[in-house]
Order: sequence, then structure tokens, then C-alpha cells
Amino acid sequence: MDLLNLPPTRNADLALLDRPKRLDLATFEALEVPDVELKARVGIYALEQHMHTLPDTVDDKHLDEMGMTPVHRFVNGLYMRELYIPPDRIVVGKRHAIEHIVMLTTGSCLCITERGTEHMVAPMTFISPAGEKRVVMTYEDGGCTWVTFHPTHETDLDAIEDDVIIAEPERAKHYKELREGAKELQMNKQLEVTS
Repeated sequence: MDLLNLPPTRNADLALLDRPKRLDLATFEALEVPDVELKARVGIYALEQHMHTLPDTVDDKHLDEMGMTPVHRFVNGLYMRELYIPPDRIVVGKRHAIEHIVMLTTGSCLCITERGTEHMVAPMTFISPAGEKRVVMTYEDGGCTWVTFHPTHETDLDAIEDDVIIAEPERAKHYKELREGAKELQMNKQLEVTS
């Protein structure tokens, strides 16, 4: 599916979705979803899988390598994650388990969800429903700063992820295999060049 041809949407309207405030994987997969949104979901997964085959793709544990160092803050049961996304980048987020607040504090981007696309310009704030996954594409002429606020008493980043992200274990295994294959392919190409 061509994700850029999805209909326009407004992320601010997503709070109106009739969803639980917290979802696990089984509950998320049991949600009734229109066919067009399922096709968009498959398209987002396909983009994500393709990106993991590229040698310069990084996961969230290696964002520093791309100049995208997250800032983490904690206060009274609230976790804030701030991420500057440089110009001309594509970021595919994880599927969030808990309804939370999102802010675009600087810049602009194209945001793609299963419901459509939105050109977003800072400043803007909206509520993201549980189960949401986004693709954020920055433009050549500038990046953006994306901030999420998650209700959690955890302060360890791995524990936070366990709490606020819907684990998709089958997808993680697939991504690891793709990444290992891409690294091996890149090493083989480097060997061919030096031979």
C-alpha cells in the first residue's frame, strides 16, 4: 500500500476512538478495524521491515549514531521522552499500550497512522490512543522535536518499555533476522570492494 496516498487525518481526532485506555497484544489484535486501516497497518509494517534491511537503519538503542539522542525525564509517575528527529529522516515508532500525550514542540513533519496522513507543524499537542503506531517523516529543509508523556512509576528504561509498549515478539524476531542479514550483506559488499 502506498502510505503517502492515505487520506488526510487529524491526530487530534484520534482521542475520539472508542478504545480502552490500555491494550495488550491480544486485546489490540481483537479490535475491529476497517479493511482500509488493516491495509495501512500492513503497509506500515512493510515499511518498517524494509527499513530494517538497510545498513544505516538504527533501532531505538542506537539512536545516538544518527544524531537522535532521546532526553528522558521523570516526575511523580510521569515519564517524558523527547526526541529531535533531524531533517530528511523516517522514524517508525513502536505500538503504544497506554493512551498518552504527544507534543510536536519544534519543526514540522508528515505523520502517518493507520487512519491516514497529516502534515504537522509545531507547536501542537494531542492525545494518542492506546494501540497507536506512527511513521514520522521529516522534510529535507528541517527536522522536528517529538515529545511523548507516559503514565508510569517506572524509571528504568527497559521496565518503562515493558510497561508502555505493546510487545510484538514475532516482529522483533523478524527484525533481528533482517538486521543480521543486512549486516552480513554489507560486510560481503565491503569485502568485494577491498578484494
